[in-house]
Amino acid sequence: MTRQLKAIAVGCALVMTGGAVVRAVVDTEALPDVEEGFEIEFFVKEPHIINPSALFFDKHGGGEKPGAMYQIYLTKADLKKTNLVDSVKAMDKADPAHGREIFFGRGTCYACHKAAGQGITLGPDLNGIRTRRDVEYVICSILIPDEYIVECFQQTSLAMKDGRKLFGMIQEETAETVKIYLPTGEQVVVRAADILKRDDAKNSGMPSSFIYSLSDKDVADLTAWIMSLQ
Repeated sequence: MTRQLKAIAVGCALVMTGGAVVRAVVDTEALPDVEEGFEIEFFVKEPHIINPSALFFDKHGGGEKPGAMYQIYLTKADLKKTNLVDSVKAMDKADPAHGREIFFGRGTCYACHKAAGQGITLGPDLNGIRTRRDVEYVICSILIPDEYIVECFQQTSLAMKDGRKLFGMIQEETAETVKIYLPTGEQVVVRAADILKRDDAKNSGMPSSFIYSLSDKDVADLTAWIMSLQ
């Protein structure tokens, strides 16, 4: 008998759009029950606005692909969580070189953060963060990013009168205009009067899955490298 699992999304949901890596946010409540050992591929029609109703599930990755593909890696919901205390303890033997590999590798942190002259500033610039924050803050922001949203980096969705939907972060705002930074790296200025609806996201744009996908040592190594940045 095949055992069914309620799956949760871990790892990063990424898509290549015009050569830029874009992070996707998916509501885990939209994930179906799946057979153990399978991966799920979601397909969406709009590359940056993720609406669970626009997703469909194909266990074997077949079927029509209506738009950009986001691959969500699944695991058991009872997976052990990495915690702050163990990550702080692991700092004594942290390996910054391995942390750099995580940043530019499977962690895909560079997709949203700029560090060591690489990446984009969709999220806070991490260069020199050691002068502004301590180790515990950095670890907590990796493990529970929803509780550490930096001002001016909250994600916002704008529904425009001309039918466009813009999703990104508000960089500048006046009574007449709004400047929004899109996941593609593009900066768009719109007239405030042309905005039909505005929704500010309650969650961070940073994935909350690192608490599952990174070990205590991984988090310590990543933190050590970030704290070494000038």
